[in-house]
Amino acid sequence: MRTGTAAVMGFMAILALALGFVTAQEPTPALNCDDLREDVHRDCGINSGDQLAIAVAMVRGTLTIPTWTPTPTSEPPAPSATWSSTPTITSTASSTPTSTPTNTATITANPTTSTPVPTSTNTPTSTTTYTVEDLIADSTGPHEGTLCPLPGYDWEQHGRTHDGIGSQLAVWGTVQWASCGTSAPGTDYEIRNLRLYGLVGGAWRIYPDQTDPFNWCSLVQPNTYTLAGGCTRSGLGYRMPSGALAVHWGESTTSTLAGAQCHAMLYEARSTGPGVIMANTGMDWRSGNTSIGDSWFGSYRRLGSAWSTVGGSSCAPSVLRGNPPPL
Repeated sequence: MRTGTAAVMGFMAILALALGFVTAQEPTPALNCDDLREDVHRDCGINSGDQLAIAVAMVRGTLTIPTWTPTPTSEPPAPSATWSSTPTITSTASSTPTSTPTNTATITANPTTSTPVPTSTNTPTSTTTYTVEDLIADSTGPHEGTLCPLPGYDWEQHGRTHDGIGSQLAVWGTVQWASCGTSAPGTDYEIRNLRLYGLVGGAWRIYPDQTDPFNWCSLVQPNTYTLAGGCTRSGLGYRMPSGALAVHWGESTTSTLAGAQCHAMLYEARSTGPGVIMANTGMDWRSGNTSIGDSWFGSYRRLGSAWSTVGGSSCAPSVLRGNPPPL
């Protein structure tokens, strides 16, 4: 009886020790799938490089991804997610940089705003191509409009040139309505990049003091060219007058380059406002401030809202074609 009791008591003691050992063990920590170490992500159902990259982005808060769809299994809770073969993620552009997306994402770049760069008024920037043939036509071709009657003047219908070289010169230009007397209030004539070249010994040389179209200006009667008052400056040029009046501007007198064979003049112009206007070029031989004759009276060219080149020359067409000036 004592032996049986001792055996029972021994078994109970061993059972108590076993139960105490089990009770003392700490619980197994829950699997944290946010911990993306190599030894963990395999247990979270992440079995490819694409899935791992997407999971990393999800943890960092940079992507929006599909909802997990757990698949029941007989194993302890280790959900398996269902993914599209190539997930496409579109990031929202913002001024604050975000973490670098993975190579499986489609990225929309942040917008950028360019700052306009002013264009120098001393550099040819015409929006249309200007050729030697245009320069020849601007010197002797027909006008692109109807001038008011000019009895006795051979340039009523077209431009013209004169032979000869004087010791002093000055360039000028005129602007008229494209149809005599057809004016429109609020129309402006704008001009920039005026330049005059002389052909000396086969090379074109620029006149550094023939670049200012605002040296002087006067309104004129278009059929007599008598003065009719001062011009009104507006923006980059002049406000067109009402009625049939024309704008006539010019440079101051300068000495002719020694050995100059002939000359070529160019500038850029445009019109703003409702009216249709046309402009030309010209150069006079001078004695002091007195004009003693023109070297050429250029053809009138219609202007539009875009910058375009207007030119004129006293050189023969064969000279211009064989040795064109800087256009």
